[in-house]
Amino acid sequence: TITIDGDAIIANSTAQTLLVQNNGGIVVNANLTANPVGGPVINLDTPGTIIDTGGTSAIITANKLKIIQSGGIGTTLQPLQTNVNLLDAANSGSGDLVINNQKSVTLTGNYQNSVAGGKVWLSTKNGSIDTGGINVSSNNGQISLTANNAGTTANIVVNGGSISAGSGDVHLHAADSINVNGPVSSTTYIEMVAGTGPGLLTANMLNPATSTVANDNSQIVIGAPVNATSAGDVLLIAASPNPTTTNVTGISQTINGKITDKNLTTVTLHGTSGQNNGGAAIVLNTANPQNSSVNINLFACPYTGCPDSGAVPDRKSTRLNSSHVKRSRMPSSA
Repeated sequence: TITIDGDAIIANSTAQTLLVQNNGGIVVNANLTANPVGGPVINLDTPGTIIDTGGTSAIITANKLKIIQSGGIGTTLQPLQTNVNLLDAANSGSGDLVINNQKSVTLTGNYQNSVAGGKVWLSTKNGSIDTGGINVSSNNGQISLTANNAGTTANIVVNGGSISAGSGDVHLHAADSINVNGPVSSTTYIEMVAGTGPGLLTANMLNPATSTVANDNSQIVIGAPVNATSAGDVLLIAASPNPTTTNVTGISQTINGKITDKNLTTVTLHGTSGQNNGGAAIVLNTANPQNSSVNINLFACPYTGCPDSGAVPDRKSTRLNSSHVKRSRMPSSA
């Protein structure tokens, strides 16, 4: 096992650094730092587990981090802490793939877990997640991307590649906006939540996004297929933390953004209620071929929540700030 117990600084600004362990694992107890701008790639290659036992005092900093052939990368309780611009990670054998990056990050090469049922989680402390042109994938395990805002814009962009979870759930949570420009698929459940308004009961959410800035960038744009199959559910929520945000489009799609599911639920939480001052537009009539849903639930509500309607399938984690559940159903293909 390789253990990093003391802070290590790589002074060479251009050399590639390779950290390899063939028989054991890698334990990160302290900072490992390379030039974070245009500098070397740090490679972690091991059939064992890569764990971070130092928390925020043990951060891997580089321009790019590449992790391959690992038997588990971080855990849900102790994510691998990174501070990189570019991230490439592939896990196999056993365990989950769980990384928390300190700033905006772009994925390159891989972000996948081939372990049956293994999780694929990625979060940022302060910044956006761009999937680049890669395929984010699990082997029927949960995929969760969370972009937090601590002063910097925090969007999620599915950019040209895809997100595929098989029978695992997909959760995309951004403090600001979500733009889907590559296919997103799960045979069970797809959830996208843009914004951090008070209308969300975040205690019931998986890895909810947080924000220190009450901005107005809570929008979802579907520009590629979102496919939960005819048996799965799709939930889309745009939740503004700002009561003055009105007369905007909260959820929309382009011609390529077909949604396929059994139950489609869309919710906008904007404004303070009253005529011309509550909810935000939901525009999901532009896809060609058309969306395909059995049941459709549409809610446009004030930013504080939907007082007379909850809009989420009971078996799932997210809940709106509501007193009781009342659903509108529209059996159709829309």
